[in-house]
Amino acid sequence: MTVIRPSILNINKPIGYTSRDVLNKLQRIYKYTKFGHAGTLDPLASGVLIVLVGNSTKKQDYFTNLNKKYSTRIFFGLQSPTYDLEGPLFLNKSIRNFNIKKENIVKYLESQKGEIDQTVPFFSAVKVKGKELYKHARTGNKITKLPTKKVKLLEYSVNDFNGDLNVENMLDYISKCPINNTIAEYQKSLAFFEANLPYVDLQLTTGSGFYVRSLARDMAINFNTTAVVGSLVRIAVGDYVIDDSLNLEYFENRPDLI
Repeated sequence: MTVIRPSILNINKPIGYTSRDVLNKLQRIYKYTKFGHAGTLDPLASGVLIVLVGNSTKKQDYFTNLNKKYSTRIFFGLQSPTYDLEGPLFLNKSIRNFNIKKENIVKYLESQKGEIDQTVPFFSAVKVKGKELYKHARTGNKITKLPTKKVKLLEYSVNDFNGDLNVENMLDYISKCPINNTIAEYQKSLAFFEANLPYVDLQLTTGSGFYVRSLARDMAINFNTTAVVGSLVRIAVGDYVIDDSLNLEYFENRPDLI
């Protein structure tokens, strides 16, 4: 009997894993198999990660260049060097009154549709001087000008908007983040902050190389504030959708699958 082994895996990357962590886990199970991934996901992001097996790794460029679809929640009034909850996280105390409206968010997103020049985050895997930017950031190296990339925002929808989220609910949300370890450090200072904080839930369809964290940063700058990505789920890569994704646990008891 001929055994057909999968050459392309649609894996639901869990929060807290890097894309490399996923490959390392598969490598421990399937020791003599070559793996590669197409399209990096941030540690705090979850969702579709395309993993290529064996000779399929030669098709990495094709899969990396497929369009992506994301679901994200963006909090305004918070700031972080990573532009997400990986932190350290701070409250933008210079702003007391937020005047962010849903229609203004729609107007901004409409202005970003199509091809734009996007400045990559300092905490990213883009290489400068032969080293990933996040390594420069963690070692305190100064990069005077971050690189820009031409990226595409193809479609968007505003699924929810709350212009008046109270701090208590914000703290509850942040405390559930499995990576953020700074909650105790700023919990007391947030408790005395009087202004409520807006958030927006978006669904985005983008071309390759698009940083949702950069979109959050730039949109906040447009509204004269700061923002962080509170959650990010990649729900599709091309025709590969999250409903068909496999969790890593699926492979643990199937050492002969690949």
